[in-house]
Amino acid sequence: MTWGDAFAALIGKGFGKHQYQVWQSTRSWEGSLTMFVVSVTVIFLVLTLLPGSLLSPLTLPWSVIPALIIAFIGGIFATLVEAISPLGEGLFESVEFTIK
Repeated sequence: MTWGDAFAALIGKGFGKHQYQVWQSTRSWEGSLTMFVVSVTVIFLVLTLLPGSLLSPLTLPWSVIPALIIAFIGGIFATLVEAISPLGEGLFESVEFTIK
């Protein structure tokens, strides 16, 4: 979710032209779509590439179809959680706020 949130913040702030509001938070459709795509991609890669590697040698690898299904469900969940999250606009903004 961290990768998706970071990229969603960057794309949403830079290219987000279609806004929607959830409670007091304003989001963009472009940022939310980025959150979904990046989350699905990262989850899929982790499920297919990490098992059996040096980082996780005893775990059995997933086949493509179950990994895609799990990644799709996880991407939907991550996107919905990010959309309704009242605490911020993304990871980079949190880091930037902390540094200032």
